[in-house]
Amino acid sequence: MDTTNTFGFDRVVAVLNYLADTALLLAGLLAVVMIIWFGLRMATAKGDPKVFDDAKNHLIKAVIGAMIIFGVYTIINTIGGAAETLTQ
Repeated sequence: MDTTNTFGFDRVVAVLNYLADTALLLAGLLAVVMIIWFGLRMATAKGDPKVFDDAKNHLIKAVIGAMIIFGVYTIINTIGGAAETLTQ
């Protein structure tokens, strides 16, 4: 008799890790694109202080967002690694 659970805790952890990694990858790519975009906007402001300040503010927010994404990624991988250890 097979007593293994086909949808056990290890499978839930694997699915959640996959979803988190995919979401964080997409968010990280978006943050990189935003940093490049607003950096280019700053470079092409042509002396217009309003455009430059707007781009600078958005660039700062994009960098902060990227740091938050990196922190969340680190936390999720730490918890996910601990959860995978529990399933073994």
